[in-house]
Amino acid sequence: MEESNKYEIQEKLDIKRTDKEYIIKSPRGVVLLKEIQYQILMEFTGDGNFVGYIKDKYGKYGADNVEKLLKQFIFEKLIIKPGTNVFEKKTVGYYFRLLTRLILPRKPFIAFIKTVLVPIPVTFTTVMSLLFIVVSVYTNYRLILYTGFSWSDLPRLFLFLLIGIFIALYHELWMAAFIIKYGGEATLKFKLRILLGVFISVVVGWEYLLTLKKKQIVKTFILVDLYTAALCGFFSLIGYLFLLGNNRTFSFVFCSFSIIGYSYLAINLWPFLLKGDGYNIFCICSQVSRVRNYFFRMIYEVFTRRKFDFIPQGKMKVYLFWSFMFVLTLIFIEYAVSKGIRLRI
Repeated sequence: MEESNKYEIQEKLDIKRTDKEYIIKSPRGVVLLKEIQYQILMEFTGDGNFVGYIKDKYGKYGADNVEKLLKQFIFEKLIIKPGTNVFEKKTVGYYFRLLTRLILPRKPFIAFIKTVLVPIPVTFTTVMSLLFIVVSVYTNYRLILYTGFSWSDLPRLFLFLLIGIFIALYHELWMAAFIIKYGGEATLKFKLRILLGVFISVVVGWEYLLTLKKKQIVKTFILVDLYTAALCGFFSLIGYLFLLGNNRTFSFVFCSFSIIGYSYLAINLWPFLLKGDGYNIFCICSQVSRVRNYFFRMIYEVFTRRKFDFIPQGKMKVYLFWSFMFVLTLIFIEYAVSKGIRLRI
């Protein structure tokens, strides 16, 4: 890093302050900064500043620490060189997210969550969720036998896509409810995500959770997924009531809702594919970040014969393990597709 290099702060950064840290949305993702780190970042406002000046001014915090922080700012594109063209200011992923997400009005969601979900005691919701899930093992078993449910015979109905969206919305509402309970209401954003025109869901900005203790973050993810699984179990109970009424059509519909919901949840919890809850829990517990992005970057570095200087010290085995499991998952998906095993939605 040349001392004379001049940088300026990225335009239109989304910055939210909490009691302990600053949550900043960079073109690559979410960055958490302490007070002094944020202060250093603000040195690059206006006409920008030189790297050498910043190192001298904040040298008391350790030259290596300051240089490492500045490298992080540059990698995250929090600071950029003056005159950087519009395409290099951001990343491909940033523009992809921009084109595939639509911001939703937050007030109706916040009002509903605070009125309906937040007042419900966690213990009550947890116990009822476990009850629904346990009972659904029996009811789904009976429904499958009664309706003759089979993946290969499951029709392609738009209704099944809608139920997936509803389950995703239910999941995110509960996630937002916990964030509000923790005091992060001001940080919440609701978005409609459309991936490749096929996968559609509602997502909530959960970055505030990163400011909490690791156990609290993981506990929140587990409880939200437990409540979501309970909704899938609830569908099976409705289907079972139709079974008792000898209505095969609606028994099949709600049996399908339940099994499809559990399938969506399983995909969300699998750490080695999409950036779902399982992926986030894996990253939090192993204290790594952007493991999937770094997988593709490692592939690029291998072909260009460059050094992996972006992997945190002592974490290479974690990244390699995730990469191995990711490849195995892709192989399984390819095998499943070739054998005609697929989710018909």
